[in-house]
Amino acid sequence: MSRSYPIWNNITACIYKSNKSYGVKNTGVNNVVVGTSASNSHEFAAIKTTHRIMDNGDRQYRLYIDGCLIKSGVLAKGKYKLVTSDWVDLMPDDKNEKCDNYYQSYFGKSQE
Repeated sequence: MSRSYPIWNNITACIYKSNKSYGVKNTGVNNVVVGTSASNSHEFAAIKTTHRIMDNGDRQYRLYIDGCLIKSGVLAKGKYKLVTSDWVDLMPDDKNEKCDNYYQSYFGKSQE
């Protein structure tokens, strides 16, 4: 039986013959670990996607990397188009020094 989820993850990897996928209701976290073996593994990144239904019925989606908000999207109640905001378009309250340093190192510019 098929179910509908507000977040759907499609996984493509060289070890699979076809794509894998799964749904998430509210919060999904993918902890990426790298290394050469089980005894030589290191935390590399935490990727989190969230879904919330706002008081007015709009649906808000957020994408975080290592706790830093990278992208936000709103699907207005009754609408079919997702409106997204990249990091630099977010409100100042969503920004902090750790995330600004992260943003500068990966994207070559400040959030400001």
